[in-house]
Amino acid sequence: MAAAVASSSSLSSSPAATAAAAAAPVGSGNAARKDTSMQLSFLTNTGISVSTKAAGNWSDVLSRPDQARSIVYSPDGKFLALIFELNVEILDARTIEPVSTLDVRNVIELAFSPLGSYVSTWIRYVKPEGDNEAPRNLSIWNTRTAELVAAFPQKNQASWNVQWVGNESLFAKQMTNEVQFFNPKEVESAQRPKVVDRLKAENLKGFSISPNKSGKTAISVFIGEKKGSPASVKLFDLVKVNGAPIGQRTFFNADSVDFLWSVDGLNVLAWTHTEVDSSNQSYYGKSSLHYLSMSGNFDCRVDLGDGPIHAVNWSPNSKEFIVIHGVMPAQATLFDHRANAIYNFPSAPRNSISYSPHGRFIAIGGFGNLRGDVDIWDRLTFNKLATIHADNCSVCEWAPDGRHLLTATLYKRLKVDNGLRVWHYSGALVHRVEAKEMYQVTWRYDDPLKWPKKTAALSPPPPPIEVAAAPAAPKGVYRPPGARGRETPSFFSNRDEPVRPTGPVVGAPTQKPAGVPGAPKSAGVPGAPKSAGVPGAPKSAGVPGAPKQPVPGAPRTVPGAPTRVVPGAPTKAKAKANKKQSANGNSTTAAAAAAPAAAAPPAAPPVPAEPAPPAPPAFVPTEEVARQAELEKKVKSLNKKLKQINEIKGKKERGEPLELTQLTKMENEEALRKQLEAVNLELQSL
Repeated sequence: MAAAVASSSSLSSSPAATAAAAAAPVGSGNAARKDTSMQLSFLTNTGISVSTKAAGNWSDVLSRPDQARSIVYSPDGKFLALIFELNVEILDARTIEPVSTLDVRNVIELAFSPLGSYVSTWIRYVKPEGDNEAPRNLSIWNTRTAELVAAFPQKNQASWNVQWVGNESLFAKQMTNEVQFFNPKEVESAQRPKVVDRLKAENLKGFSISPNKSGKTAISVFIGEKKGSPASVKLFDLVKVNGAPIGQRTFFNADSVDFLWSVDGLNVLAWTHTEVDSSNQSYYGKSSLHYLSMSGNFDCRVDLGDGPIHAVNWSPNSKEFIVIHGVMPAQATLFDHRANAIYNFPSAPRNSISYSPHGRFIAIGGFGNLRGDVDIWDRLTFNKLATIHADNCSVCEWAPDGRHLLTATLYKRLKVDNGLRVWHYSGALVHRVEAKEMYQVTWRYDDPLKWPKKTAALSPPPPPIEVAAAPAAPKGVYRPPGARGRETPSFFSNRDEPVRPTGPVVGAPTQKPAGVPGAPKSAGVPGAPKSAGVPGAPKSAGVPGAPKQPVPGAPRTVPGAPTRVVPGAPTKAKAKANKKQSANGNSTTAAAAAAPAAAAPPAAPPVPAEPAPPAPPAFVPTEEVARQAELEKKVKSLNKKLKQINEIKGKKERGEPLELTQLTKMENEEALRKQLEAVNLELQSL
């Protein structure tokens, strides 16, 4: 693992101390209170890695060469799930000891309940044949016992998971025009879970449950437009889901809604979207933001003016939120808990917001088709502390301590320069990991109260690590695939030599010997142009095309630069007037013009120019070289077809349905292999 993934850090300590700190149990007592370790997990092409920062050191506490599909932490940070093709392993996130194994294959999505007691898995839905029952591809398991609690059919991957009440007393699933509630402890049969309550609403499009784990819990539902009636968002008390709504907002132009709850679960922002903007002002559709309070005495539309909404985020204190809106460069605005604008950050090309866990720092970044710059702001003073340059960033997350920020470039976004970076809020780079291919990276959640909140002056930045410069691109001449790894043919080796003129340039005027009518005038001929354009400058040696020699002290002429005006020289207008006056018969001007010509010295004898050598003939590849290139191309095509057949065989072994064209390809495997063998034999004989 260490050979394939290179990491560096500005801090150092013994790995033994780090492992001991990582294995310390969570609980009461001085040992638990002093444990300030942070855990970071990531997937690369070489396997799974779990790194821990404790006592000022980064070290690996887990390094497995297994190729997992994904890694998922529980929201409370207790468990770590490793998704493999054949099963799912659940580990204790702190000790990295196994907890249970879910015997389920080809899991694509996985999520934990709020307290980590249950885990949901989703596999791809396969349409049943005939009158067979729909497959129950959404399953809910007990995390510690791996016992199946409930299972449902679920076609859509976008909203695949159930939603839990914060204390895990209930979970809910959307059905047609209703939301059904289940008690995980009262499920008699996993295949036939018992419905304990229902919330019915005509044209129901989505719902969301408040995240608070105690106190009053609410559920928000989105009802779409129908027959000219507006869409609406309604809030219900979870205890009385069939009673009157606590609050509601109605609006048009809404195809979907994202519900953004405050951390305490008392307020919710409804971010509406339309797929098409009827005013043609935005390519991405139209959006608006509505504010609703669970108290039921306040709701409004957040005033953002014209333009799209790029990002919305609540502060951890639930008393304010930030919205990035408008055309680029976008405007970031801070609102209080009554949707009143209290501060405008400077306009910049940004589309992402993230509060640190304590709420002291704010990261405002621009990702996707933007440069990847991240501005770190101090919420207490509204001073910009640093700007981090994270080109091609795929992930941007605050660490649990609220002082470090993670950025990463993943393989899904970019096939090169994969790796992660950990930055101090001052902008100093303190840790990095580079990999050939990095697929996923995430922090383990931990209680921010383990690290004291900064309320006064900021601490000085730590020393940054020395980042090695990117290796220079290899220099050399391009070689086609057929010419690589073997002796360079002559027609390729000629490209390495510097280009020298070997004959007349095609398209250029042919040089003629001096003295021939129509030939360029040589040095000394009246009216011939002088080399430097300066009186007294030395002329060429008489050979056409010879380089002109610079004159000491003469003004330099730069191609493309504006013409230099010499004081006292005649302007274009004046020269035109003189020409007109000469045409009218001004004898004085004509005589003055004829005087220099009369005094001109006799022309020098012409120097005959040597004829240029004939151009070399163009290279024509031999039949052997052409046949070799053709065979190599054929080998590449046959190997590609055989690779596709191997992939089809793998699908067949996994029990996946195959199409008729795929079965036909498998039948042609033997013929393709014989053809490949014959081509290789012919290629070796050349």
